[in-house]
Order: sequence, then C-alpha cells, then structure tokens
Amino acid sequence: DSIAHAKYVIADITSVQMTDASGICWPQRNANVMWEPGIAHLMRLPDEVLILRSDEDESIFDLTQFRVFNIDPADVAESRRLIRNLIRERAQIIDQTKCDYVKQAVESLDPISVNFLLNNVPFDGSEIAIIPNMQNALSCPRLYDLGILKTSVVEVQYRAEGRQPLFVSSASITSFGKDVVNILAEEMGFKELLYKAK
Repeated sequence: DSIAHAKYVIADITSVQMTDASGICWPQRNANVMWEPGIAHLMRLPDEVLILRSDEDESIFDLTQFRVFNIDPADVAESRRLIRNLIRERAQIIDQTKCDYVKQAVESLDPISVNFLLNNVPFDGSEIAIIPNMQNALSCPRLYDLGILKTSVVEVQYRAEGRQPLFVSSASITSFGKDVVNILAEEMGFKELLYKAK
C-alpha cells in the first residue's frame, strides 16, 4: 500500500557481502528489495522511483533501463544533499509531466465532450447521473477513457413491467478532470468555472 501511495519510492539496492559454506565471499542483492522497485515502476511514474546504491557490484537483475544513483554511505551529509536534490529535480519533472498529460487530454477532447463537461458536470465535485441517451453515449466514453470522470454508482431502474431495465450510472469528476476543466475554462475565458485548489 505504501508503494502505491507514497509521494516517492526510494530503494537502496546496495549489495551485501555473503559468505557461502565453503568460505567464499560474494555480493548478494536482496531479492525482496529488487521486487519492490519493480512493483513501484509498474504502479508509478518513473521519476517517482529513486534507486540508490553504494557499490559497483554486478547485478543479476537487469537495471539498464533504470537510472541508478550512487551514494557514499561514509559521507552522510553529501548523500542527504544528493537525495534532496534528486527529489527536488524529480518534483519539477513530475509536475511538468502531469501538466503535459492535462494539456494532451484537453487537446484530444471533441466538441461534444467539451460541451458535456462544461455544461453538465457539477463544479462542486458532487455526483452527476449519467442517463443512457445519445448525447451521453457520444460524450461520456471519451471522458471516462481519459480519466476525467469516474463511475461512482451503477443503479438499475425498473420501468413498466415487461420492459428492459434502465442502467443509470453516477459519475464524479476526478482530480485530473478538475485540472482539465481549469485549462479549458482558462482557454475559453470562463474564469467562474475554475476549480479552486484545496
């Protein structure tokens, strides 16, 4: 759970010297430690995962696609400075990446989705009922695909006996969706639609 929700994942993959039964000493990386950055890379943006090491030993794990930063455990002050700078640098990259995602989402919206978003989605973040009709069938899938809307509840409403049930979903805007609406509102001059940062 902490890998999924921590602001950053910092993994130290430094090898430990192990001695086998014959007395031969060889470097060993903890497989569990290697597993956790793998999960983090699967769940997170690459820049949210910092991999550190303080050795030059070969690894049985393929690390060539990841940036690994060397630290010196003997120089604690320098290692702390390096980690602080890495986090600061990563924060800027992540902010830019997220900004780029929002801009790409805004640019990929069709006019029907923009109309639905600006005219139907409550700006207080409350839920909206998505009734099956042609307009919603044309506009909502794109908003769900981009992660702008998320389904909250799906209800089955029974109409007259013998008729097909009506499936009505409730949706709410995501935090990503709020960022998209803010960009749209600014570009279109609708300042009153801006979501306020909380």
